[in-house]
Amino acid sequence: TESSVRYGYSAEVSSTSLKIYKDDVFVQELKIPESKSEAFVLGLAQNNVLFRDMNFDSNEDLCLTIAVNNGVYNYCCWIYDSQKGEFVYNETLSAFTSIAIDSEKKQIVATDSEGYGVYEWNGNELKKVDTKNSLPENLAGNILGSSSSNSTISRDPETTGSKVPNTTT
Repeated sequence: TESSVRYGYSAEVSSTSLKIYKDDVFVQELKIPESKSEAFVLGLAQNNVLFRDMNFDSNEDLCLTIAVNNGVYNYCCWIYDSQKGEFVYNETLSAFTSIAIDSEKKQIVATDSEGYGVYEWNGNELKKVDTKNSLPENLAGNILGSSSSNSTISRDPETTGSKVPNTTT
């Protein structure tokens, strides 16, 4: 997204953590939860760092695609807490698979056992508001981590201090 450039965020991804930078200045280290380590695919994660407003509060949040299995995407997600000035791991979002963000309706759509669950934020919690048999047409091809979701390539640890290639639109 353009906001990745506008806000100047980048990330250096390893198998155990992410180092977050803003305008090439280190700001926070995030740990990959142990519960996600078995599914974690480093090469995929390094190429699928996404800074996007996922809770519709006008702050960039962070979603890392950690695995893809038979077209199902798995994630680690952090929401930016503006009061703390840091990213905070979000268990609910991280448990979802194949997430799509509907910014217009301020909804998160994710696969579940019934098809596609439609969720809205109620304070700091996501509440399911609907179930769809298929992904809404306006979100087709916008699954986070898919080639069309415009992820940011992570920083190369060997080039700390240099700008990160950005594949966002």
